[in-house]
Amino acid sequence: VHMKNLLHLGEDRYLTTLLFKHFPLFKTQFIRDAHAYTVAPDDWKVLLSQRRRWINSTAHNLRELIFLEQLCGFCCFSMCFIVMIDLVSTLMQPVAVAYMAYLIGLVAGGGKSIPALSLITIAAIYGIQALAFTMRRKWDMIGWMLFYTPAIPAFSSFLPVYSLWRMDDFSWGQTRVVLGESGKKTIAHDEGKLDPRSIPLK
Repeated sequence: VHMKNLLHLGEDRYLTTLLFKHFPLFKTQFIRDAHAYTVAPDDWKVLLSQRRRWINSTAHNLRELIFLEQLCGFCCFSMCFIVMIDLVSTLMQPVAVAYMAYLIGLVAGGGKSIPALSLITIAAIYGIQALAFTMRRKWDMIGWMLFYTPAIPAFSSFLPVYSLWRMDDFSWGQTRVVLGESGKKTIAHDEGKLDPRSIPLK
């Protein structure tokens, strides 16, 4: 299941991991001028399928990155530690959302004592982001933040749980629909089983 998530759902991410692993002297950098085009999901079913593939392939790729010795830094200041935190946070998102719902219930009910530290932390996280967007005059980001915040339960709770539950689902849904020669819509199938020995590592 692990290798199939890497090679069938997240081969583009795993390619970078393989570069780090087998060619540590190569330089990998971000090219700002590069452009990539995609077709955004236009309904919930396609979005659900896309996020399932992304979350599963990301989690499995982060698992591979943890064991790379070539990552820079040491102890808690290493990239390995950051990757581990990223992986754990992906798995802990549903719990964090449930805790936020609990805090909102406490504030709304007003019956019990409110954990001030938790509320201050949450307010600081979103307040610093809003302040950064305001100082840089990124008004569109503030607008999108207003849309994203109510969607947190779906994107940070439901989708990770759904994706991890369906980790053995390797289908691409409707995103690989192509037009055949006769004009009929068909789903492109995978090319078969990959033999890892066919990849040159030197």
